[in-house]
Amino acid sequence: MKLKVKIENLDETIEIEAGGNLREALLENDIVLYGSIGKHTNCRGKGLCTNCKIEIVEGEGVSDQHPIERARIGAGKRLACQARVYQDTVIRTLHDPVVVEY
Repeated sequence: MKLKVKIENLDETIEIEAGGNLREALLENDIVLYGSIGKHTNCRGKGLCTNCKIEIVEGEGVSDQHPIERARIGAGKRLACQARVYQDTVIRTLHDPVVVEY
């Protein structure tokens, strides 16, 4: 079943399979998830770097935050690489808005 994820600050909406990984879906849909140097230094979805941090704006259909994730980035935010989507959701990306192109 396809679900919708609205990226509020980018005014974009993508579709994702129920239970799908949010980071993978965002990147597959060309959503800029990493800003600045994070584009080159991210951990590739292992949950180690916190560069794919997002905020859940609306909806409770995202997998529960792991206690270690909460300790590193706080409540109300998620690492997109650790989030699975189970209902339509609204998010906001939190990357550094400065993008360096090489």
